[in-house]
Amino acid sequence: MKILFEDMKGKEMLFLQAEKNLRKLVKHDETEITQQNRRITVGANLTKMVTFDETETTGSDRTMTVGENLRQSVGANHAVTVGGSQTQQVGQGLSMTVGPNPPPEGEECAAPEEDVPAGVMKLDVKERLEITVGAAKLTIDKSGKVELTGAEFDFSATGHVQINGSLIDLN
Repeated sequence: MKILFEDMKGKEMLFLQAEKNLRKLVKHDETEITQQNRRITVGANLTKMVTFDETETTGSDRTMTVGENLRQSVGANHAVTVGGSQTQQVGQGLSMTVGPNPPPEGEECAAPEEDVPAGVMKLDVKERLEITVGAAKLTIDKSGKVELTGAEFDFSATGHVQINGSLIDLN
């Protein structure tokens, strides 16, 4: 065990070194204030457990880098609020399941609701986009081919309807 004190004006320091293990027990509250910068380096693993609630506030920017995998598990609800723009870039595949897949017999799963009232929602897909709802399916591929299949189609417009193409087959 090594404990060093430096009390020289402008060089004040407390150094604590444990050759093996260091344990700390606080039987009530603990407050720690660092008025400048703080840096933590852990040589192997870091495990943190909070029995009740945790609140973390960052006054400006926050950057997190994960070398390999990031897994998150939320026991109930998860909400994200972004005051400006949000960008998501996925290098390979992206999958989203809402509710059990497949849902329990006799039950339906609610779809996610997306409201974009004041702007544009952009979706860039490299190869093919497929949207399937029961027997209906919309497929768009990178060549520009758009395929819409379903048991029944209902087209309604309050204004002009225009169909353009080099060859149009009706029936």
